[in-house]
Amino acid sequence: MIPVPNHLTEYEDIQKYLFEHAQVQAQKLAEERKANAYFAKLHEKATADTGETLSNTDALIQRLLPFASTKLQSGLGYKATPANSGRAERFKATKETVAKAKELYQQTGSYGKVAKALGTTYPTARAAVEGKYDHKF
Repeated sequence: MIPVPNHLTEYEDIQKYLFEHAQVQAQKLAEERKANAYFAKLHEKATADTGETLSNTDALIQRLLPFASTKLQSGLGYKATPANSGRAERFKATKETVAKAKELYQQTGSYGKVAKALGTTYPTARAAVEGKYDHKF
C-alpha cells in the first residue's frame, strides 16, 4: 500500500500521486531486474568459459577479485598477497638479474615492463638497466 499524504483530498490528485509513485517504483524494480539478469548471464558465461563450477554470484565475485582495483579489493576484505600488497620485493643485483633487466629493456623499451617482470620497482629497474649495479661483478 502506498501512503498518501493527508493534504491530497481530491480523487484526481490522489490518483495522480499514486500513479507517479507507482511509476517510480516500477522503474526501480525494472533496473534491479536488469542488473540481476546481467549478472546471471555473466555468471553462466564465466562458468561455461572457465569450466569451473561457480555455484553462485559470490563465487563469481571471489574468482574475479584478484583482477579488481586495490581499493575495491580492500573494501571487500580481500587478503592481499605479497605480489599485490603494494610493496615490491627486494631486488637482488646479480649478474643474471641485471643481464635479464637489460635484455628485457632492449626487447620492450619500457622500464615499467622490466620492473613488472622482475618483481621490483620502476626506479630499481631503471637503475639496473642504466648500469648502477654493474660495479658489483
